[in-house]
Amino acid sequence: MAARIGLPVAAKEESQDICFVRGGDYRRFLLAHAPEIARPGPIVDSAGRELGRHTGLPFYTIGQRHGIGVSAPAPLYVRHIDVARNALIVGPAAELGRSELRVVETRFVSGRAPRAPVAATVKVRYTGREVEAILEPQADGAAQVHLRAPVRDVTPGQAAVFYQGDRVLGGGTIAGAPDLD
Repeated sequence: MAARIGLPVAAKEESQDICFVRGGDYRRFLLAHAPEIARPGPIVDSAGRELGRHTGLPFYTIGQRHGIGVSAPAPLYVRHIDVARNALIVGPAAELGRSELRVVETRFVSGRAPRAPVAATVKVRYTGREVEAILEPQADGAAQVHLRAPVRDVTPGQAAVFYQGDRVLGGGTIAGAPDLD
């Protein structure tokens, strides 16, 4: 559509990053505009053992492998960002998958949530694959999502979208996973 009406951005590559930050370095941007967020804290494994110190939670993302700042016999990934404890929880790749998640602020194209659990597929990342699931609507407007296969990098605050075939059922905001809440 952009090409058809002659917009110069028509040939521009799609951006999924923070495009408004000059140079693409969001860490430098955050430090310049909100230095108080750089509160160091513990980096811990799933068993609670402290492995090192992080430089500030906003500088990390779920699933991140590089730049964590601790070494281990096997690669470590960010599993969870625990804001209440100011802790970064890390673990091996095998610990990244989630089979269940809670989605809040759900909205359905039909205007109302299903009255009973429904089979669907779910995407939790723009470029992610759809995974078969059972959506279980909750009385509070949320949905409990039971995934048939574990999905990596389930990130609170990101969107989850529900499908049936090529039809969008609805979606909402990922609130968490049972072992991380």
